[in-house]
Amino acid sequence: MDKLLKWQIGGMIFLLLFGSLWHFMFELTGRNLIGAAFFPVNESVWEHMKLFFYPFLIFSVIEWFFIGKDFSGFFVAKSWTCFFMIIMILGLFYLLEIFFPGNFVKDIVITVIVIIVALFVDYKIMKEVNSNGFVNFSSVVAIVMIGILMAFFTFFPPHNTIFQDHPSGGYGIISETDHEH
Repeated sequence: MDKLLKWQIGGMIFLLLFGSLWHFMFELTGRNLIGAAFFPVNESVWEHMKLFFYPFLIFSVIEWFFIGKDFSGFFVAKSWTCFFMIIMILGLFYLLEIFFPGNFVKDIVITVIVIIVALFVDYKIMKEVNSNGFVNFSSVVAIVMIGILMAFFTFFPPHNTIFQDHPSGGYGIISETDHEH
């Protein structure tokens, strides 16, 4: 088994474990507003994307120091994988919601599928894409822009289904009393 494949398998395990912990970090940090930019603040589909994006970003930074420099397409792979995860989360959630509305098991299945498929895509892109400085820079900018949008829409969520906290019906940071209802 090649080194990159080992890292991708390790990444799957990391994302499953770290993403699960990430789900509770906003509450564990005392509902810290700085943490709100990074941790899910409600049960909306949008906020749950943070369970994938930020742990993937952390894993990617670690991965860069160990094997990233060996792949000229490293940053391209990471940016495309971020976009791919977001599209998969949206597509799978709304597709499966038709057949299994409000089912907690559905959320676990989506998590496992997204992580496995996304890291497979990440692996294939890193293996096959050669890129230059401008493309790598553009890829990093794309990742940063996704992070900025994650934070922005936490604090200024549009009143759209993707941003709506399903238990309370609210948007963005839900008060503790609303969240308990």
